[in-house]
Amino acid sequence: MPIDPHVKRFLDTLAAMNPAGALTLTVQERRVALQRLLGFSGRGEAVGAIEDRTLPGPGGAVGLRVYTPAAARAGEVLPGLIYFHGGGFVAGSLNTHDPVCRSLTNASGCRVLSVDYRLAPEHPFPAAIADGNAATAWIAAHASELAIDPDRLGLCGDSAGATLAAVVCQMTTAARQVRVACQFLLCPIMDCAAESESRVSFVEGFLVDRAMLEHDLKHYLPADADRTDPRISPLRAPDLGNLPPTCVHTGEFDPLRDEGRAYVERLQGAGINTIFRCHPGMIHLFYGMRTLIPYADTAFKLMGADIRSLLMSERRRGKRMTDRLQVERLVRELHAARVDGDLEGLCRVFSRDARLRIGGSGDGKRISLDASGMSVIRPWLSVLVKTFKLSRYQLLSLTVEGMRAAVHWRVDIHSKITGAIVPTELMDLIEVSGGRVASLTEFFVPC
Repeated sequence: MPIDPHVKRFLDTLAAMNPAGALTLTVQERRVALQRLLGFSGRGEAVGAIEDRTLPGPGGAVGLRVYTPAAARAGEVLPGLIYFHGGGFVAGSLNTHDPVCRSLTNASGCRVLSVDYRLAPEHPFPAAIADGNAATAWIAAHASELAIDPDRLGLCGDSAGATLAAVVCQMTTAARQVRVACQFLLCPIMDCAAESESRVSFVEGFLVDRAMLEHDLKHYLPADADRTDPRISPLRAPDLGNLPPTCVHTGEFDPLRDEGRAYVERLQGAGINTIFRCHPGMIHLFYGMRTLIPYADTAFKLMGADIRSLLMSERRRGKRMTDRLQVERLVRELHAARVDGDLEGLCRVFSRDARLRIGGSGDGKRISLDASGMSVIRPWLSVLVKTFKLSRYQLLSLTVEGMRAAVHWRVDIHSKITGAIVPTELMDLIEVSGGRVASLTEFFVPC
């Protein structure tokens, strides 16, 4: 669609002012320019609470501003969204992006935690990444203190802050330091080593241009930096398969549009749950100019809805994972008690009204058992423990689907009566309910 009329009026006014080229700006001039631009956010929305804190970082204390949604109840445990502000790694602050964080916390229902990471050129690459990783680890470790649900902790950022969020997410996930529930990337810079179609089409005249991007990188990166490094261009990470559900929002007339879409396409190819929105008629940073661009109000509602959707899907995925871990634990306890001949351990695994069925053959005879209720099952388990000893246990396969499991295992069965040793393969079909084995059907055959 054509460019939004409010956006066009802003761009035309900006062009008429004939601003100095970005490459001629000092870092301080760049910071002041961004601060003035984000002043068009207007007065921020009212929120439930704002708290300024600090956390320990690799270069000293790191500022942290915590936003609570207006609709939250006092002391309510909420999802958390760690936020990194934009500004090309050289500009921006907790204050410049305060209105953005206010809108995000109200729209998403999350407690937003804005991180005041170090900026270049005073602190060049990779200082911001080190601060981002440290902040994420600290927040996760202090979730209870911050009234955050540790199972619903996401990463978020806009522009270069979205780049930082993506890099921190990749590194944290790879290191298994923190379980990240989702990431939300708003107009991210994802590839500093290529010229996408949108970068060429909107090379100048659309607020963020090639000159500004180069200005920021010149001050952020050392001269010999490899721009294909995934810490600089997260789109180029070799493996995205373990990342959490991801949402990317871009603008139709943003030079960074195509690399945001490309990241989503790579994630989809890796089987990751994704949401992609390209806001029609919008430019980069449109969300930070609400007094000039009314569509920003609609955009924040969409952002909030998408973040809620990601967290809900991850919560369901988390429940599935919890179910799987519970089933796997019970299988381990069941088999350990069988091998150890632990009657009490066996009985603890089963629910009171469990059902036990065993079928197979031995010495050419068919053997079968069908018992229900622990008052009936316990005597049979006692016979098994007193009659047979198991050794050389080997788990061959374990498949879990919901609260059911299919287990293929092998063991040597020693008869305490005859002294015979019979290598045997077994297949267990297990159903779990209420944290106990509700049904065990076992088939065995000598091998």
